[in-house]
Amino acid sequence: MARIVGVLLALLLGAAACTSSPAHRSTSSPPPSSTAPSPAPTGISYADLCGSGGGCPTGGVPASLRRPLHPPQIGAGGCPVTQPVREVSAEFGPAQGPGPIYPTDVDAHGVLTFIWPPPPGSVAPPGWGGQKVLWLGAPTYTGPVLIRGVRLDGDSPVAFQLGGGNPALPEMQFPPRPPQNVSATGWRNWPSATLLKAPGCYAWQIDGSTFSIVVIFKAEIHQ
Repeated sequence: MARIVGVLLALLLGAAACTSSPAHRSTSSPPPSSTAPSPAPTGISYADLCGSGGGCPTGGVPASLRRPLHPPQIGAGGCPVTQPVREVSAEFGPAQGPGPIYPTDVDAHGVLTFIWPPPPGSVAPPGWGGQKVLWLGAPTYTGPVLIRGVRLDGDSPVAFQLGGGNPALPEMQFPPRPPQNVSATGWRNWPSATLLKAPGCYAWQIDGSTFSIVVIFKAEIHQ
């Protein structure tokens, strides 16, 4: 009898250990956030990149990419820019961050210089200063891309422009491959400008089907 009780106790303890073990969490899951996902801006779609007759798919990024923004908290006076900044393809200049989607046109220290105030005849939308940023997409990822921006040390807005003279956009949406802007080695690339109104510490949040990353940069006024 004592042996039977011992066996039953061992089985019960084993079952409890199994049910109390934490579930496995994928390291590729986006970071948790208490902020609700932002709604899709009215009228923003893939067509902003391709224009009329550009061969873009209809519509825009799937709702699953519209994850909550998860910028880090930073201390006063600090700006922990994302490293490394290095060459990821011989076809393009140095790129920032872990990828697979990378911004270029920052310097080796993660600084993006922009012109402010905008000079007469500027191609930036009225009231905005800006700097060109070429975005690169590694051949290992061919899905849709959503890019948004936020200031980390203040409340100045961030916007984007796809082509000089075009309006300011609250975000950028890039379609899956194809249809266009693919290099000889399979790197997708999208010319754009990041639009700002003040120097400071900023972040781009880049969301794809399998990732959500934040790339921090410092914006300085071009002297």
